[in-house]
Amino acid sequence: MLLACLTYRDRFMNQFSFSDIVKFTNDIVIVTTVDDPKIVYVNKAFETLTGYSSEDVMGLSPRILQGPGTSEKTRQKIREALSKKEPVRAEILNYSKKRGEYWLDLQIFPLKDQNGNVSYFAAIERDITERLNNEQKIKESEARLRSIISGMSEGIVVQDKSGFIETCNDAAESILGLSKDQMMGRTSIDSRWMSVHEDGSPFPGNEHPSMVTLKTGESQNNVIMGVRKPDETSTWISINTRPIYVNQSEAPDAVVATFHDITAQTVANQLKSEFISTVSHELRTPLTSIRGSLGLLNGGVVSDLPSSALDILNVASRNCERLIELINDLLDFDKLSAGEMELDIKAVSLNEILKQALDSNQPYAEKYEVEFVLPVAKASLVVEVDEGRILQVLANFMSNAAKFSPKNSKVFLDFEPLKGDRVKVIVKDCGQGIPKEFENRIFDRFSQADSGVTRNQGGTGLGLAISKALIERHNGDIGFTNNEPQGSIFYFIIPLKQIDGVV
Repeated sequence: MLLACLTYRDRFMNQFSFSDIVKFTNDIVIVTTVDDPKIVYVNKAFETLTGYSSEDVMGLSPRILQGPGTSEKTRQKIREALSKKEPVRAEILNYSKKRGEYWLDLQIFPLKDQNGNVSYFAAIERDITERLNNEQKIKESEARLRSIISGMSEGIVVQDKSGFIETCNDAAESILGLSKDQMMGRTSIDSRWMSVHEDGSPFPGNEHPSMVTLKTGESQNNVIMGVRKPDETSTWISINTRPIYVNQSEAPDAVVATFHDITAQTVANQLKSEFISTVSHELRTPLTSIRGSLGLLNGGVVSDLPSSALDILNVASRNCERLIELINDLLDFDKLSAGEMELDIKAVSLNEILKQALDSNQPYAEKYEVEFVLPVAKASLVVEVDEGRILQVLANFMSNAAKFSPKNSKVFLDFEPLKGDRVKVIVKDCGQGIPKEFENRIFDRFSQADSGVTRNQGGTGLGLAISKALIERHNGDIGFTNNEPQGSIFYFIIPLKQIDGVV
């Protein structure tokens, strides 16, 4: 077999010349003499890429093609290899007649004759200009990205698939009070974090949003966590996590966590809640006493009061009721914001809730000469809710509708089943509707449409914000639409338990 191969080799070498072998390659091939190298051969690729013909360069030193950008260190490396007649590889800058300077991956090999003597050097050159330009662009892009990430006020931490921290930015070090070296190799399960929930209870490491994302592949948003820093102070952070996938893997290969410091905001909210709670409780006791006294006076306990005095007592009573309403709303909103409001969830007939709402709020409507109207008998729907809190939402909708409806008009209560075992409860009035500029703020706390009519009607500006929070606690939705040509429809949607039949 070996003899046959040698025979084929000799036959091949005799039949084909060196130029036949290299003329079709896309790489540049240059052959030079050994001593004081001179070009004796170039292939077609050389002429195509450089713009020089073989006649242009024949007998010249290959150094005339080198651009000035090739470092002296690289030039010295090539000279030493050639002097020792050894192979060498380097990246050099050459000059093209067509397009100026371009980078080459250069490989030089000694060619030996039949006696083993090196008589020529063969250089194979590949154009790597585009590759190097792309690499440079990537480096510049990475440098810009690192600069942006480093300058961000938001902390960034990257963890591998096992949860170990791989890298972080400067903001993460500042927020957490740890250097990058101190964080490297830690996981979210590490007990040294001493993490806590907003209520002060321990935050288990396996519930950390990064670990949840690595386990489930699902992003986590706005997770609040308290972390103990090395200096024994606490910092509060709001965390978002996103999974990182590589090569279309099914499970996350890493997770990136971004977080920002909300310590000042958290402390301010705690102080605000404590202040509201303290002031509200301190005000409630004297107001209850004042309310009782005013009630006795209005009830005629003191006879023969002049009509002007009675008018003043009525004004005082109304203002006292408004203060008590404001205090109750503040306490409710404070509890809802802190997640401390407990709901008494029970299965209740929706028809019964609407009937109670009508009975309890009808006297209020009569004050504005408005009538509340229930729908004709419908299939009785059963919902699982805190009945008192749903009545509170309905009272808010209905009182607003009564206040802003014209005299002798009607306010309609209704409901309709929706797909997905949900029901939509509606309060529709014939009033002035919601001003366009106020629509996006209507459920914000302390928000009231800025009009003379609205201000005259009073209100705490908390009712709709509380209603929204209560409905969301019931896993529901709340909203409104302007009812053309006049009036508005306020509604909430809550899960439906079942249909019992027709009332």
